This record gives sequence, C-alpha cells and structure tokens, in this order.
Amino acid sequence: MKIYIITLILLSFTQFSSAQKLVSQEKLDELPIVTFPVNNPKDIIKLSVKDYKWKDLRSLYSYSSIQELRLENCSFTILDLDLEKFPNLQFLFVYHCNYDSFSVKGKPDNFRTLDLYGRHFENYDFLPALTSLEEFNLSDTFALKIDNLIKNVNATPSIREFTIDELKEPLPESFKNIKKLNWLSLTYLDKSFDLPRLFELIQEMDIQTLNLVFGGYDSLPPEIAKLKKIKNLYIGVSGLTFLPDEIGMLEQLEGLYIAEAYSFKTLPSTLENMKNLKVLDLDFTAFTTVPDVIYKMTWLEKFYISGFMEELPESEIKKIKKALKKTAVN
Repeated sequence: MKIYIITLILLSFTQFSSAQKLVSQEKLDELPIVTFPVNNPKDIIKLSVKDYKWKDLRSLYSYSSIQELRLENCSFTILDLDLEKFPNLQFLFVYHCNYDSFSVKGKPDNFRTLDLYGRHFENYDFLPALTSLEEFNLSDTFALKIDNLIKNVNATPSIREFTIDELKEPLPESFKNIKKLNWLSLTYLDKSFDLPRLFELIQEMDIQTLNLVFGGYDSLPPEIAKLKKIKNLYIGVSGLTFLPDEIGMLEQLEGLYIAEAYSFKTLPSTLENMKNLKVLDLDFTAFTTVPDVIYKMTWLEKFYISGFMEELPESEIKKIKKALKKTAVN
C-alpha cells in the first residue's frame, strides 16, 4: 500500500513538474530555435528539422522536452505524432513535407496548435484525436476534400481558431455546427468566392473575429450586415476599394482593420452608427485626407492613419486630433 501511495505521489509530482515547464507562446517566440541534430536533445524546447527522409518520427524521440517542432521539406512514410514521447509539445508546424498518412498517439494534454502547409493531403481523420487542439491552420487546398475536413474539425472538441488559405469550395452546411469557434480566417479568397453565402452560413455562430485579408474582391456584399456577432473584422491587404453602407449595421463591431488595402479610398457615412467601434485601422490605404465621418466618431480609442499621415497638412492633423480628443491617432 505504501509503495502504491508513493508511486501515485511521484506520478502526480512528475505531471505537475511537466506542466510547470510549459512556456507561453509569447516567450517561445522570443527563444531561439535549434536545428536538428544537437548533442543534448533533452534540453531542447524549440526544434527545427529540415530536409530529412525518415520512415517516422523515431529519430526525434530523444527530444522529449520540445514544446515547438518545425518540420520542413521532410519526407515520412507516416507522420506519427506520439504525444507520450513529446508530452510538452504545444506547437507543430509542418511545411512542404511528404507523408502518406498522419496519425496521433497518446494523450494530447498540452498540444495547442497545428499548422499544415504545402502538402496535398486529403484525409483529416486524425484530427479528433487531438482533443486539446485549439488552433488549426491549413494552407494546402489543392487536393482538399472539404467535407472530410469539416467533418473532422467538427469532431475536434477544443478548436477555437481555424484558418484556411485559398479556399476554393464553399464551406458545407455542417460548418455552422462548430460550436466553440471564435476566430475564423479565410485568407487569399478569390474574387469569385461566394461571400454572401459565407455570411449567411456563419451568422448564427459565435465567431468573434473574422479575418478575410489578402482577398481578391473590391468590396464586401450587403450581406455583411448579417454578422451581428462579429467584434473584429480584418479586410486589409486586399483589392478592397470601398465598403457598402450596410457595414454600419454592425453596431457591435469593436475593431475594423483595413490596413494595406492600397486602393481603398472611401468610407460610408453609416460608420457613425458603430458606437462600439474602438479601433479603426486605415494605415496604408489610398486616402489623402481624413474622411468626414471620422470627425463624428469621437468614441474611437485608436485610429491608425500613419501610412498616409505624412501627406496630410499639419492643420488637418491638428483638426482630427482636436475632434478625437480621447483617441490615440497614430
């Protein structure tokens, strides 16, 4: 009995110590990444592996402390993620790797983020095993079977952030059943992508942030008004030239980010209805003067115009800062 109790205590201590070792994403970003191989693998937290051809990930089992793993230009017969071998792994980034299948073993207590880039992969049946996965980013849609993907995302219980680059097909109706999703990023959408249908589909979801940057469209459709729950909208770095009046119906919106839409040059007067808007980012747009509606938006907390502020006369800069006394104008 004593041996059993001591074993339980030691096991609990080990698990607690392991949890204590976890590094936040912000701190991980500050740490240098080490390139495989190294002499003391057990001490490595961030590891980069490039240009290797392996059957599986066994060659990395000695790197038991890694919390961030980047695989680039590698080939595997099977990409077998054994989380018992990597108990502290939080972030896995897979870039331009070849693998016939992807499998998950072990309990994913700490695993948070999965990025898959540049692999023509079709089967995402491994996703539901990643029960702690919160963020899934996918850039390769060349061979994408959207129904298989969304079925498995739906069955992955903790996903809160989801990104798909260059989506060609419409999202299926089942997408709206992803209950915990609060961040949706659909980047590099073609001009022909059916935005009205997208807005119709997600209008009842609890998505707080919608990211549509790098879009090929020149405006948003009037159906944008359906997104009554969205609090942050990113539509910059795009071909956007104007917004419909219906944007003003998003009275719950807190952040509107249009930066680096280099052809964007007009704002609808309906923005004055957006009383909850805290941040408006017009950095590096086509404006040469401050739009009239901005002077009425005295509740703004932050207004970004540095990309064209140099073109404004000093008198106009003073005028806008005087009108927006409580706003940080940068």
